[in-house]
Amino acid sequence: MKNQTRKELQDSKETLEGEISAHKQKIVDYKNDPFKHDNDGRLKNAPSKEIQEKIKAGRVTALEKQIAKQEGELAKVIERIKEVEKGAK
Repeated sequence: MKNQTRKELQDSKETLEGEISAHKQKIVDYKNDPFKHDNDGRLKNAPSKEIQEKIKAGRVTALEKQIAKQEGELAKVIERIKEVEKGAK
């Protein structure tokens, strides 16, 4: 990230913002209809409602962790953009 141009940093920022937005929407969609988003059949084939609930909670937690990681990366990119802009003045 240190050697990236301002344009590359801006592209990274936009990409991360898009990924964060997409993951937030995935959480909403999944919570609204988890079976529709059960691509690998885990929920459908779960042996009980209790297991289904654990699977659902695990999926939401995984997405929330991805969002947190991406938000951390986004903060770093934004900080680096500020540094580059400050150095350009």
